[in-house]
Amino acid sequence: MIHKYHNKTSTTMKTKIIILLDESLSMRKKRNEVIGGFNAFLREQKRLKCDTSVLYLVKFNTNVNIVYSGINVADVPELKHSMYSPCGRTALFDAISEGIHIAEEDTDDIENEKVICVIITDGEENCSKDTTKEQIRRFIAQYEAKGNWAFVYIGKNPERWTKEVGMASAHGISYNYNEPKHSFKYISNTVTKYRVSKF
Repeated sequence: MIHKYHNKTSTTMKTKIIILLDESLSMRKKRNEVIGGFNAFLREQKRLKCDTSVLYLVKFNTNVNIVYSGINVADVPELKHSMYSPCGRTALFDAISEGIHIAEEDTDDIENEKVICVIITDGEENCSKDTTKEQIRRFIAQYEAKGNWAFVYIGKNPERWTKEVGMASAHGISYNYNEPKHSFKYISNTVTKYRVSKF
């Protein structure tokens, strides 16, 4: 079931946080650490009161699964073990496309909102059905050009990834497979800085 929050138009700055979370088989060994890291990130974001923020959580393996769509961060439930069961392959490109589109469609006041899309994966694209790398490159260029979108990559071979899709190298770091909590701490710090930044 997709949980969805309907926002009311507001002059308060709204931050959309898109989390694209790898749920492929290779994440299984660190399942507990990933769940704990995500929930720690969520608790930290709930404590921040500088804006109105909503969360989109998209999991991906062979398929793409929208878990939360535009829920106020304060109302987002923590991730349970039953909600995260790694298996299958890595449809990374399809997940990025889906995350962008659900956030784009849920726009109330474009002048007073900003978007950060965080990609979390320990592997590489290997099974997207509908989206190519070139399309992702165009999407990132198109949305970054708007001035109120940012993309962050935490994954395998960040230097190569950022170069191939046209992202700034500073926006990519290696995923810490042995200690996922460190990757989620980096994510929380990055999202916090983005939420408090002025446009």
